[in-house]
Amino acid sequence: MDGEIAKPTAPPEPSKPKLHPVHCDPTLDVTLISKDNVEFRASSFQLSQFSEFFQGLFSLPPPNNGAREAIHLDFEGSTVAKFLDLMLLPERYHSIAINELRHPDLIAPLIGLADFAACKNTLLMKLREALRHHCRFYPLEILKFASDNDEREIGFATAAIRHFDKAVGFPGSLCVTSGEKGHCLGRWKKIRSEFAKLSPAFQVELFTITLIRCYARSDANSHTFNRDDWEKISKAFDPSLSMYDKLAKMNGWTYGGPRSEDDSLERP
Repeated sequence: MDGEIAKPTAPPEPSKPKLHPVHCDPTLDVTLISKDNVEFRASSFQLSQFSEFFQGLFSLPPPNNGAREAIHLDFEGSTVAKFLDLMLLPERYHSIAINELRHPDLIAPLIGLADFAACKNTLLMKLREALRHHCRFYPLEILKFASDNDEREIGFATAAIRHFDKAVGFPGSLCVTSGEKGHCLGRWKKIRSEFAKLSPAFQVELFTITLIRCYARSDANSHTFNRDDWEKISKAFDPSLSMYDKLAKMNGWTYGGPRSEDDSLERP
């Protein structure tokens, strides 16, 4: 009605977390909440043995009532569950459990959580080696992982690009991408979709290096890359490098580049 003053409505109450079916022991003293609102129960002693982050967090005694506040983690519940699974395993079985993770979408976020929690370097090395093993089959997904972590994971970017010839490739002139004969359409859609997920810096870098390689070949099939092409592109891929250094790496130049405009003028 006219003249009535609208009463403010209370914000909706947050939904209660869903208890994980395995990591749910009510006798344990730590509650973890994932970003998709899954609740986990864990032991502060075991977490402290497994992670320097939790070791520091639990170095202070709990409140007088003995109850700790829930710890919210910015990771999906599936990742937190795998993290706790590894924590409960003896270290000698970590490699077996990690090798069971068949896709980089499972391994990459686990690396992020293990890194955040400051776990042992041996665990991080095993996770990273498992992810590197998948470069041949999932290069775009692993390039996305490197993109999300910027320059810290540039090694994964170069390893992934090195395998683009077999797992991705770029269709040549005989590949039809439209109409009833669009047998390469699915691959092109995947390439476009995954490319759009990369950071702007990685998109520009990959686009620039591939254009340079096309120009350097200057033959009838310059748009169809083989293993040697992707090997050269992988060596030059690094958003932090100057254009001169990219060209030097791609072409195998061994002498140093000019450090300034004056140096470049002095170089014969």
